[in-house]
Amino acid sequence: MAAYYVEPDSLIIHEDAIHARLHLHDMEYGYSNGMEFRAAYLDLHLALFQEGIMQVKIKAVDEEERFSISNTGIGIDWDQIKVQQHMQDFVKILDDGVLISGQDKVSYKIQFDPFRIIQYVDGHETVIVNDNDNLYYDAKDLAAHHANAGKAAPKAEKPAGPDVQGYSVGMDFTVNSTQMYGLPQRADKFRLSETGYDHPYRLFNQDRNVFEEEGKNNQPLYGSVPYIMGHSYTNDASIAWMNSSETFVFLNHAHGGNKTSNAFISEGNALEFYLLGAEGSPKKLQKKLSELTGYTPMPPMHSLGYHFSKWENNSAHQIVERNNDFNHFGFPVDVFWFDSEYAQNYQYGEFDHKRFSQDDVMHMNEQIHDSGRRFVIAADPHIRASHDYFMYEEGLKKQGKMVDDHHISSLFVRDPSASKAYVGESRAGKSVWVDFLNDSACDYWKDLFHPSVFKGTNYMYGVWNDMNEPSVFKGPQDHHQMGMPSSNTHMTSDGDILQHRWIHNAYGALQQRATFQGLLRRDRGQQRPFLLSRSFFFGSQRYGAVAAGSNHAKFEDVELSVNMLLSLGVSGIVNAGHDIPGYAGVPSDDLFVQFYQLGPYMPFFRANSEKGFEMREPWLQSPRVQRAALAAIHQRYAQAHYMYNLFFESSRTGLPIMRPMWYEYPQDEMTYDLNH
Repeated sequence: MAAYYVEPDSLIIHEDAIHARLHLHDMEYGYSNGMEFRAAYLDLHLALFQEGIMQVKIKAVDEEERFSISNTGIGIDWDQIKVQQHMQDFVKILDDGVLISGQDKVSYKIQFDPFRIIQYVDGHETVIVNDNDNLYYDAKDLAAHHANAGKAAPKAEKPAGPDVQGYSVGMDFTVNSTQMYGLPQRADKFRLSETGYDHPYRLFNQDRNVFEEEGKNNQPLYGSVPYIMGHSYTNDASIAWMNSSETFVFLNHAHGGNKTSNAFISEGNALEFYLLGAEGSPKKLQKKLSELTGYTPMPPMHSLGYHFSKWENNSAHQIVERNNDFNHFGFPVDVFWFDSEYAQNYQYGEFDHKRFSQDDVMHMNEQIHDSGRRFVIAADPHIRASHDYFMYEEGLKKQGKMVDDHHISSLFVRDPSASKAYVGESRAGKSVWVDFLNDSACDYWKDLFHPSVFKGTNYMYGVWNDMNEPSVFKGPQDHHQMGMPSSNTHMTSDGDILQHRWIHNAYGALQQRATFQGLLRRDRGQQRPFLLSRSFFFGSQRYGAVAAGSNHAKFEDVELSVNMLLSLGVSGIVNAGHDIPGYAGVPSDDLFVQFYQLGPYMPFFRANSEKGFEMREPWLQSPRVQRAALAAIHQRYAQAHYMYNLFFESSRTGLPIMRPMWYEYPQDEMTYDLNH
């Protein structure tokens, strides 16, 4: 494999960063090495953050900055993380590299030739970056590739059109551990398995509808967090690969089976990653991850109770009756949910006038308020393409309009030509999708939740962002997934045009943030918002809870639910839950009981079911199941203050609510393979 090296004379130590030039060795130029599009010259940027976290960014010389999701505020909590100043005080120049001393016993060595970054925790080697020379920076459109190493790198020309973010980027990381965890979302065991070289883990948000029939699989689901951590008896180390395009991760044991080689490759965007290390406890590493990507805010107390949801054609009268039934049969509940069928022709922000008249909605609100309960209502990112829908009609009027001399309004995702809004199929039929990369679109979305716009709602209503991978159907009668075409385009407020492929995995998180801010705006910051999102990315924990997916009423899915929640937790997404007692299918009595007995220990406890599986109310079950379900719900409320305390702890330390045993007993090797 072609090797890069650091040119020692190019090293510059700034107040808050280190810059250097990477060169590809002379003999590696040309097509013979099979890597003919690797950039010959790369710029290396290193910054040291608090707690010994290192930021690494690499780009081709003279290339314009590629898109980085962290620059949007998604992924990295820039309001919280602090860059180490006076870098020169922490750097020592060696004959073969540079030694950088960080906080918390974490240090780094930048090796010149071949190029390596070596992380040490308390003097022990924990991570080697580029150990296998898999640094890859595709430079198809750059004049800098295939240059003669002895000559100055020529200036690259900016490609025309929206496709300006370059091509694939990759890097390998050798971690001094064979116990690897993370990379959600997967319906698979908690501890990561070796992939070989032809079955990598794939990170690509998609509406899979339900898990594979065989239960366990490592195919991607609704959300992605490209984060991988290694745990050992003495140290913990991790890599946060900050890339929102489609990503593959290869994981194989190395160095005689004592270490693990992890290779990331993404379709494009900036090459940006963060190195974290901690001594003695994974809890220290978890706090550092939260310092970097953000902490989970305290949830509203009612959200820690029992939630009841059904995908059905409901009405205000039906919700009132359900409220009365919960009272009559003595089952505690805190929140009733509305799936998209509440909306007038799937037009979010409008109740269906026949089933939810103004008087009926007012009566429903009064009844639920008097019972001390709340609502959560769906607001998906697809907008029905109908001229009688205010969001579509007003959005078209704002599409492409100048907000001021420097900013453009663009409410909807555009087609590949970037000349008009993309129209596809969703639950609502012909639809357009909100472009959450544009500030004006986000502002417009935030206003949707104000009672003057969404009439009938008030502070009692939380929000459910569903179908936000984003989910796009193949056709009006074919609801199988096509997904958002990767060649569709987004327009930033500055007028930059980006293909959807570059932001895909963060689309749901962008919607999540806009919704969270909209709820804060609606309530003037006077109450904690509650928001559930199906899709997620780094930093989603800052905005609310995550639905872990459409599971089956199967015994293997009970086990999978624990594995998946553990993977989410160690990756920073601590507030999550699965549908009880399985979203799809008819649970047996034993399965109904088992799911309900597990539910109280999930961070988020919701009963939910697909259309066609209506008989899910606990009082409609056999006497044995009723007793077990009631006992489980009572258990949830008995430990509500304990759960609240765990969330308080998490808001300060980042610790998961549901966590693996080795978090508590990090030196006990018997706990490393416990999946549940």
